[in-house]
Amino acid sequence: MIRRSWSRTAVAILLGTALAAAIPLMPAVGKQSPPQSPPQSPPQSPPVPVVKIGARAVLQARGAAIIVPVRVTCGPGATEPGFLVVQVSQRVGNRIAVGSGTLSNVSCNGDLQRVRVPTLAQNRPFRRGVAFAVANLFVCFPTGECVNGTDFREIRIVRR
Repeated sequence: MIRRSWSRTAVAILLGTALAAAIPLMPAVGKQSPPQSPPQSPPQSPPVPVVKIGARAVLQARGAAIIVPVRVTCGPGATEPGFLVVQVSQRVGNRIAVGSGTLSNVSCNGDLQRVRVPTLAQNRPFRRGVAFAVANLFVCFPTGECVNGTDFREIRIVRR
């Protein structure tokens, strides 16, 4: 009985060794599969414009307007110039002074541009002090896709 167990164990070990030695010699599945076409890359989205509002805006015409500095970058290939909108709110006493300004000729060539946006007060004059500004740059591309970049921050309104 001991001999039969021993012989079965020896046969199992030999079979296992033979299989282990034969596996690397078998062809890989990838070598038998037909070649696949390269994966299609998804269409590229247009680059999102970058907008950064400057820290200081300068009072104009005794508060009737302020000049807000903005740095913008938008990728080349736009169908027409970008459209930049700036909105500013400031607490003046117990009320809020608001204003907005636009630039419709921001060229999109990939370069950093420094623009000055005249922002007109709408309901009361701006004063020196803290205000809040929001800037949006809208750009459209030949694909029909339009993208926008946004920035918002607290700014300081100063006299020259």
